[in-house]
Amino acid sequence: MTVIHTLHTVDNPAWDAGASLIESMALDGAFVFTVGQSIGFVCGLPAPDLDAFYGKISHAFWIETGRCKVMESGSSKTGFYATTPATIYKIERVQSTVRYYTDGVLRYTSLVPSTGTVLLDCSLFAYGDTITTVERILYDGNV
Repeated sequence: MTVIHTLHTVDNPAWDAGASLIESMALDGAFVFTVGQSIGFVCGLPAPDLDAFYGKISHAFWIETGRCKVMESGSSKTGFYATTPATIYKIERVQSTVRYYTDGVLRYTSLVPSTGTVLLDCSLFAYGDTITTVERILYDGNV
């Protein structure tokens, strides 16, 4: 069973709600997820994160209805890619290199290393924005 911790949700659109996966990743691995409603959604690997603002998520997808892009620490790294409600998102870290995939297609390889223990963290814009499935995949050697 996957456990998501929700910071809070409200009924007025703003970047003031969030959720995070309680399971973390110390070494190499990936987080694979799908989303439901996605009016505004930033989901990825956080730097130390104490609030719901997306700018502190160091390696992330920006997801909205019908499209997504890669963002790092609040800055766009790619243009938008078309998505569907069935799109599978994957953020992978191997030897501190982060790669972003949608439906198995590599979209971007980060130039910013990721180290230390991370989890999947999300900033939500609108009431009802949801993560529908999430899986943490640990690669060999990860504890």
